[in-house]
Amino acid sequence: MKLHIIQDNTDDRYIQKLKEMYVNYLKELSPYSSALKNLDIEHTAVNEVNRALNDDSTDCIMICCEEEILGFAFVGQSPNSYCIDDIYIQEFYIKPKFRHIGLGEAAVGRIAKLYDGKDISLFVLEENFPARCFWRVTMIGLGYTDLARIGQIKPPAPERFDESKPKDVVFYYYQKKN
Repeated sequence: MKLHIIQDNTDDRYIQKLKEMYVNYLKELSPYSSALKNLDIEHTAVNEVNRALNDDSTDCIMICCEEEILGFAFVGQSPNSYCIDDIYIQEFYIKPKFRHIGLGEAAVGRIAKLYDGKDISLFVLEENFPARCFWRVTMIGLGYTDLARIGQIKPPAPERFDESKPKDVVFYYYQKKN
């Protein structure tokens, strides 16, 4: 399967698919955070997608294989990142039927390459152990070290990035090994 990414924020077909996937993304995350359980998911999904599409510092990436859309990523760059040397993966989603076959890892690798191997920061819901495991295994496999886990980077407050996000999160800061 040939994986590719699309950065077209103007095609209405992609925007509609993105909104649909974001609804599913929030539904899947809601068991991991009490803050998400009380949201109007449809309304929140539309607002978050529109915010990302209209933010010059955020790239909306569609993850595709042949003609099928597998998922998406919202990637922030300075000033929407931890520092000038990294990208901030704000959101990352792969549809369930495409998980556990290496496509998520391949997509992260493509995203890292797209941004010239910059450092990568992200937050993961503390109780979302499958996602925490995914990121740890994926990033180590891509040759990154988590500087936040070894105490070289102090985690920022989550609200520094987005006050509407849940606060029960774990911060990761990955740096490419030389």
